[in-house]
Amino acid sequence: MKKTLILFFILGFISNSIAQESKLYENSTIGIKVEIPDWLNQIETGKENLWGGTFTAIDGIENALMITYFDKSEFKSFNEFQRIYITGNTFGKPTLFSEKHICYGYNERDLFKIEKGVSCRVFTLFENKIYHNQFCLIEVDNTFIWIQFVSTPETYDTNIGKFKAFVESIEYLN
Repeated sequence: MKKTLILFFILGFISNSIAQESKLYENSTIGIKVEIPDWLNQIETGKENLWGGTFTAIDGIENALMITYFDKSEFKSFNEFQRIYITGNTFGKPTLFSEKHICYGYNERDLFKIEKGVSCRVFTLFENKIYHNQFCLIEVDNTFIWIQFVSTPETYDTNIGKFKAFVESIEYLN
């Protein structure tokens, strides 16, 4: 009986450790580590430089969180990276980062500094639907990172706090 209890204890401990490990997103290529929140449903993207998932649905609407990273050599500077994803886009025209997305603007007052980069609320039109996004652009060693929160106008306020807490909890390994 004692051996059985000890075995269950050990198996429970191992199982708990594995569960905790699987709740962590760590990418040594870009040097970040972050705990995966319970509300994030990870989705296999099929791309090495893209990781993310969806938030718990609100009235059938699933917001998204994505981390995409690029080698710095793909851009002239962090300012160019920022221009392509936030500041250089023109209202009513395709964005510089995707011809499929139409820029619906951003407010310069919403552009602010965060650890290792900037963050801004950005509005886009995609497949005839308006999206409210929060873009975080990060610079680490040899990599630029684009962390994005994608939501509808109706769900932005409900989930933006979760997104901000996620970004603030990222641990930079370099």
